[in-house]
Amino acid sequence: MAFQSNSNNAWIFNGNNGNLNNGNNRINAYYGRGFRDSCSELREVFLSAVVPLPELYAWYFVSRHGKRKSRAQLEYELNYPEHLEALFWAFYWCEYVPGRCKAFMLHYPVLREVIAPRYPDRPPQTMWCETIRPYVEKVLDPDSFSCRVGRGGLRAVERLMELYYEESDGGREPCVWFRIDQRSFFLHISKAGLVEQYRPIIEEAFADDEPKRDFMLWLCRVLYQSDTIGRAERLCPRWEWDPLPPHKSRFNLPPDEGVDIGNLIAQIGGNLKSVRYLAAFRYYGYRFVHYTDDVEGPLRVSRLPQFLSLFLPYLRSVEAAEGLEINEAKTVFRKTHQGIAAFGYYIKTRPDGTVYALPSKRIVHNFIRKVERFLDRGRDDRMFRILNKEHFRDCLNSYYGIFKHCCSYGLRSEIGELIEASPWGEVLEFVPEFRHSRIVPRYTRKAYYTHKNRQLIKNICHYDYATAN
Repeated sequence: MAFQSNSNNAWIFNGNNGNLNNGNNRINAYYGRGFRDSCSELREVFLSAVVPLPELYAWYFVSRHGKRKSRAQLEYELNYPEHLEALFWAFYWCEYVPGRCKAFMLHYPVLREVIAPRYPDRPPQTMWCETIRPYVEKVLDPDSFSCRVGRGGLRAVERLMELYYEESDGGREPCVWFRIDQRSFFLHISKAGLVEQYRPIIEEAFADDEPKRDFMLWLCRVLYQSDTIGRAERLCPRWEWDPLPPHKSRFNLPPDEGVDIGNLIAQIGGNLKSVRYLAAFRYYGYRFVHYTDDVEGPLRVSRLPQFLSLFLPYLRSVEAAEGLEINEAKTVFRKTHQGIAAFGYYIKTRPDGTVYALPSKRIVHNFIRKVERFLDRGRDDRMFRILNKEHFRDCLNSYYGIFKHCCSYGLRSEIGELIEASPWGEVLEFVPEFRHSRIVPRYTRKAYYTHKNRQLIKNICHYDYATAN
């Protein structure tokens, strides 16, 4: 390696400014030409790759949103430049393979198996989802509401109420609610079939960028078709899987069948898999709202025979062609005045044809159970109330945020009056009409630190006065 130096490399000390007047403080002094050239080449690789290194940094910063307090994210954060550089080279040489995932059981609200990736696999999944999402959105049904920007559960409820007015002609035509559920939807998705469904979308989206197109096709196969279940780590004892039916566990399915529920790529893949299924509803002209694996909507009573005799058999054949199956036990038809549970609400109609929403029984039950727990714990413990006032306030406002969008004034006012009449009324209060709760001003953090500052100033002044005398 050749080195270059200047002629004035003597260590001459400048007494005026304290600096050494040698050539080492210049840009062109003592560098290796081979090292400089290799750095330039490496920088060119980092910036000209299909996924540049700065772009990986950006995706990492997006992926850690909502995970900043988790232990796995903090461990990754300690040395994230090296992790991202290793990920860059894995992408560059097409050697990336998802790591070992974790499997555990959820017991509430229903028994369910969850298989989630480790944190190092989260940035690649975030990059894939956010890159492909705009192109997948173009083929999704406009009435599909699940993990889509601006299309949450509340928008699905509003859309369902709008469809009722359209189907019933403003409440003049008798209607029924229908719900169709798919049996073990994510576990019955064919990985190879889903990848083939992605292929035309990727080829059209990146038709002018062949390297990017080939990379996205490769990453699609890697993310969806890797055998994650063979290397999964069970975080729960094996006996917790015993009550779970065999067809609801990925450990009992072939490696090429089923998408892991805990992955970021699962929901966008599920939405894409439902496109042909929902096209059958459009073909027959039925109004509906789709959310994950549920399809709900209003149906005129006069069209019910056609729905049962013609449409349902056709829908079963469409599902069978996709390798899916309708859950007959959860296929429901209910009169509109009886209501139907949908997306955390219970939608019913009045005799005059107007439609309204109530909070679902499950949400009300969970809310009352949590309120009773706080009331019992803080009844005789003032310090518990002081220390946990923010936690209780956030819990109340979380549920009140759901209740304020439906007919729930009676429930909100009853719970609010109960809390204000209890010892918790010392630290919590409610705004008019019980829309949300807040901390009593004298117990806020601002009031606490204001009191502490005044007390500190008073003590300092008292100390100065005592010292002076």
